[in-house]
Amino acid sequence: MFGSPYRRFDAAKADGSMPLSAVDLALAQLFDGQRDAAAVLDAAHTRLGLDLDAARLEGFAAELGMVGLLHAGRREPLPPPARSEAEARQLGWYGGGARMRRLGDALPPTTVDGTRHGPSLGAGLAAGRSGGWLDRDCPPAAFIAMGRFLIGPLASQRALLVFVVLVVAALIAAIAHRLEGLRTVIGLFGAWRVLPHLLVSAALVNLFTTSARAAAIARYTPERPRLRLVSGALGLPLLTVDTVGAMEQAQRSARLRIVGAAPVAIAALFVLSVLAWFLSAATIPRLAQQALATGIATAIALVLRLNPLGQSDGYALLANAVDHPDLRRHAQLALFGLQRPWLQQHARPLPRSLLAGYAALSAAFWIAVLGLLSVFAGSWLSERYGGLGFLFMVGVTGSFMHKQYINRGGDRSTLGVPPATPWWKRWSTWSRRQKIGAGAALAACLLPYHYEPSGGFEVLPGMRADVGALIDGDVREVLVQEGDLVQAGQVIARLDDLAPRTGLAAAQAESARLQAELAAARRGAKEQEIEVARQQMNTARKAAEVARAQASRLQSAYRSKSVTTQDYERARGAAEVAEQQSLEAQRGFDLVASPVVEERIKALEAAVAEADAKIEYQRKALEYTNLTAPIAGRVVSQSLLFARGSFLHRGELLATIEDRTTVLAEIKIPEAAIAQVQLDGAATAKPWAYPGSSFDGRVLSVAPAAEEGPYSRVVRVRVELSDPEGTLRSGMTGNAKVDGGWHLAIVVFSRALLRFVLVELWSWVP
Repeated sequence: MFGSPYRRFDAAKADGSMPLSAVDLALAQLFDGQRDAAAVLDAAHTRLGLDLDAARLEGFAAELGMVGLLHAGRREPLPPPARSEAEARQLGWYGGGARMRRLGDALPPTTVDGTRHGPSLGAGLAAGRSGGWLDRDCPPAAFIAMGRFLIGPLASQRALLVFVVLVVAALIAAIAHRLEGLRTVIGLFGAWRVLPHLLVSAALVNLFTTSARAAAIARYTPERPRLRLVSGALGLPLLTVDTVGAMEQAQRSARLRIVGAAPVAIAALFVLSVLAWFLSAATIPRLAQQALATGIATAIALVLRLNPLGQSDGYALLANAVDHPDLRRHAQLALFGLQRPWLQQHARPLPRSLLAGYAALSAAFWIAVLGLLSVFAGSWLSERYGGLGFLFMVGVTGSFMHKQYINRGGDRSTLGVPPATPWWKRWSTWSRRQKIGAGAALAACLLPYHYEPSGGFEVLPGMRADVGALIDGDVREVLVQEGDLVQAGQVIARLDDLAPRTGLAAAQAESARLQAELAAARRGAKEQEIEVARQQMNTARKAAEVARAQASRLQSAYRSKSVTTQDYERARGAAEVAEQQSLEAQRGFDLVASPVVEERIKALEAAVAEADAKIEYQRKALEYTNLTAPIAGRVVSQSLLFARGSFLHRGELLATIEDRTTVLAEIKIPEAAIAQVQLDGAATAKPWAYPGSSFDGRVLSVAPAAEEGPYSRVVRVRVELSDPEGTLRSGMTGNAKVDGGWHLAIVVFSRALLRFVLVELWSWVP
């Protein structure tokens, strides 16, 4: 289908399905796929001499389309059939050269292809597709046989309920094993390894959905489905099924089953993927990766397809469920109090408020989609490729939105459409309500608006100080708990002081000895001290001589083996010790007997100073065993609870003291809005912990440099918050706004666009 630009008459079916009179056949043959409706009407007047107007020709085209003799073109849809004979009369479909049979219980226009402009391949309700390198029919038997198993849940409500329970169970099982799944998913990334898995997953989704759709058409309609293999995105093969006629002539229950066949098939593929993942995870890792990739792809595809706000199966299900053709278009018109002409006779019209609400939700959804695309994909492309990336993003977004809305329904007739009125002449044709609305919109643009740039914030204390160990040691006492108020200098914990206390005593003793020697050196030696030193020297010499003689005798006896080796070694060692003692006694005598010299006094004074420094060091080390609060405030540390008995290295943190007399917050404002932030300006913060409360403040400082933020560069703005009740806790986060002054509303809301023009577009100009 859609091989021709305009409606095309299928002469091959004319004899079998609907015998036509000579006049009807001649008129029908004018729909050759190359003429639009206006050209067909002109040919009917000139060549056939028929007195036929546009409305009657549309009625004839609708009748041919209902029996499958007229196919829609790429540019020209089929007219939706009338619901009743009364509606046909009202539309002027009777009379003229073309005969008009009683329509009776003709079906209402549907939301499937053939009654809209162009196919909807994304939704799976494809009326065929031509062009590209691949375009051929496929035998449907094998696909129908496969699809019969997939559409089993559509046989009854009980079967569908059981199937839903099975899908939910598979989803719960997958979530329960999410950690194993995450490890498997990590193995998919790297180089191009993920690409084959994505291609296989897409092919499986296409195969399952097309087979299920074909089986549903074969089961719930009298027609045999037509499958085609066409070239899809990037030239890849894509299997499609023709839904023109089959769904347009089916009952509502059958239409719902045909539309629901694709989501059911995707859900079945999800269950099979989860099962294959569980069975192959421990034995065939590659199969497990593919199964998990397919499961993720099917879950995403199912969510996207069931979304009733998009142009997919969810929308088709909703439109057919409420039996409301072209629901989206009618909902859009309902916002302005209008109706589609063929819906005025609808048996169960939907309330205008409901239609308008759906239109608003649909618009909000697409705005959110465009916003996410702009924030993530658009910002990345613009940052990486500059202006070319931005233009590429605009082109892709425009093409995407065009495909979403190109399938909107048209008027009953494409004949006699008046030319479009220029925009400067449309004001006179506006209704009073439209003029009031336009005036109100213009007035709103000129109203003063209080601009407040915003960003995420984090609560900070007015002052914060860490309490850490200044020496190594075991924690012996913890004197405070988390949350206690302490004063500056208060001891909060004590370390083991045995080592510094012992070191202090040893240093003090060494200092006393050196001071005594210094005093003796300054005073000089007495005669008695010299005589004692001489006697000590002589005694040491005599002892050394005796020891040498004893060692000499034992050496001779040792050579004759009269004494043992141990006795000989003991005697020789005693002789050496005695000799050393004699030398030391000699030096002591020389020192006492020698006159006092200035160099010796200086050496002793330096030794005394070194000993005093050691005393001061050990005294400080002893003081450091008491860990004190450097500032007054509240103890913030959960490690204090089990700190006793633990070993702290020098510099290791034990606790934090925070002074919350002043509560600060640091707001990260986007760099594009920092120009509106002024010192001492007002600010308002809303923490996530207290969404119903707001805290006022004022700007204290603006950081001198920008830094990387989660999405763009930001500038830190520090504000002082008012928190008299002490509600805020340090580390809390939320969003805050800073006063940016009063501006016109249109200036505020167009600032981003103006900034883009003045900065980004300016950079493109050579």
